[in-house]
Amino acid sequence: MDGMILMAGPDAKYETRLQGASIVDVAPTVLALLGLHVPDWMDGKVLVAGMSEEFLARSSPAVPDEESPASKQAKGRPYTEAEEAEITKRLADLGYLE
Repeated sequence: MDGMILMAGPDAKYETRLQGASIVDVAPTVLALLGLHVPDWMDGKVLVAGMSEEFLARSSPAVPDEESPASKQAKGRPYTEAEEAEITKRLADLGYLE
């Protein structure tokens, strides 16, 4: 489940580590770099840490206030306690859990 995300180009910030990045962050980041709107329903976040200060000053990509489910999962918090209880119940009802 580990991997690498690399950014290059005139708008990239070099010699920066993108901590906590996930594969679902690629699409919103590409949209932001192209100057396109990132839909609210899209999982992932814009990886602003990998963007140059000049680009950020020019474009100001939108950064969502709330974490998406995929971002929570990348940080090791995939479900709330209530969600986990519901999933456990459903798996038990299907016979996957004893």
